[in-house]
Amino acid sequence: MALYRAGLQRPLHFFPRSSWEYVATGANLGRARNKWLNYWRPAFGESQFAAYRLALRGVQDPLDESFIALAERILAPLLAHVADPRL
Repeated sequence: MALYRAGLQRPLHFFPRSSWEYVATGANLGRARNKWLNYWRPAFGESQFAAYRLALRGVQDPLDESFIALAERILAPLLAHVADPRL
């Protein structure tokens, strides 16, 4: 609920595809940035989504400390559960 409330006040720097790439590759920010920008096919990068472009206008680098903290807070437990060999 705290993240929901914060998201109502300002855009959260949580982007599902880039965040998952960051967490799944062991905190590799370069891989997350590739998912965000998609250097090979820029039209398909997550940064091109209209909602993100509107909400983040004027933000220099949305993949900042806030992005890292949210990715780890939201997706790291999910990844740990999915990757648990006991399942």
